[in-house]
Amino acid sequence: MKKKLTEQQIQEGLKTYFDIARKQKCPESMQKNLYNKLQLDVKNSWWSPRFVVAGLSFIFVSSVIFNISTNQSQSQQLDQAQADLQVAMHYINRVTFKSLSAVNNKGLKPGLIKPLSRSMASM
Repeated sequence: MKKKLTEQQIQEGLKTYFDIARKQKCPESMQKNLYNKLQLDVKNSWWSPRFVVAGLSFIFVSSVIFNISTNQSQSQQLDQAQADLQVAMHYINRVTFKSLSAVNNKGLKPGLIKPLSRSMASM
């Protein structure tokens, strides 16, 4: 019983001690020493070299990924344009051969010469 009473008193004493300690503000010198030991600087934490290197590497990696995706889409567009050009050249070739075989040289010359001679005569 006496042991429990002693333990309870110790617990209450520790509780009041830590409550008081939590309410007190840390002295400025102790806070600075703690920050120095942990290598923390509140004012320049974002300009520390590790954050600068991390930011620059993030920018570099994102730009490389963006360029790769852009190059892939450009190469896909180029392949599609080449395929479309081949189809168009095939149709142009078929039309050319068809029109050359359908040309009647006897009917072509008079059709061109007569309108020219009439226009020259009217001058």
